[in-house]
Amino acid sequence: MGTMNVWNTKQAKAYEYKVSVNEELLKKASGKKISMFIQHNKSKVDPKRVGFSAVVTVEGRYTAIEISGISYDGSINRSHIRAFLIAVETLYHFVKTTDLVLYIGNHFLYKILKYDWALNWLRNGFLRQDGYPVMNQDLMQPLAKILYANEFVTCIKEMKDFRTSYNRFIEQDY
Repeated sequence: MGTMNVWNTKQAKAYEYKVSVNEELLKKASGKKISMFIQHNKSKVDPKRVGFSAVVTVEGRYTAIEISGISYDGSINRSHIRAFLIAVETLYHFVKTTDLVLYIGNHFLYKILKYDWALNWLRNGFLRQDGYPVMNQDLMQPLAKILYANEFVTCIKEMKDFRTSYNRFIEQDY
């Protein structure tokens, strides 16, 4: 197994994050089963701080990407979307085709992906059915473009408890 390298660190006004990548593993991951787990952790001390994380595994056993970050706008939905965007952009920097299974701990992001809301918003100019603009458009536009350009998500599962879902996943035999 290759070493975990810091591939990208970004700091912006609304959030900051760190990405660790096992490049050797990802170079061999094309065509293999890849799973992505996305979760958040709301701060009890400062309600405007929301931690987010994503773990990407190959073949259910090997960690290829680890993302940890913090959002300063207090939005759990935005934190989940950021974690997903960062993880997918990092994954597709190395792997172009794969079967990707998503485990998502946020009902809003789950519905966006499961029911193709982002693609529908892209088609209708990011307007809701009632004609008002979609909230979080700054994140929805890149999300829709990624989903539109890549038919890579093969299965989406909503998880209520990250630790339980992740541990059950790791214990499965492949």
